Amino acid sequence: LDLTAKLKNQHLSKFDAILCNATVKACERAARWAQAMCLLRGMPTMELHPDIISYNICVSACAKGRHWRLALALLDELDSCTFLQADVATHGAAISACEK
Repeated sequence: LDLTAKLKNQHLSKFDAILCNATVKACERAARWAQAMCLLRGMPTMELHPDIISYNICVSACAKGRHWRLALALLDELDSCTFLQADVATHGAAISACEK
């Protein structure tokens, strides 16, 4: 999280959703689901728009952290979204969250 703040503070033009998603993925791999969610929720304040990859990573992070309710809340959020649609990976991660 500190890295993303430093990059944004340096006004790097290459800081975009891809880099943010890579940071979210690093959090997911490190079993830091709360930090992954924080990044997802913080993307709009960084003038970034979460994409389906952002959501998929966070649903997966919630599954790994055994937070199935939060994973399903993200799925529900996507279902009510007009510009993003849950895909096979999203549903797979949500199912995985419910299995744990």
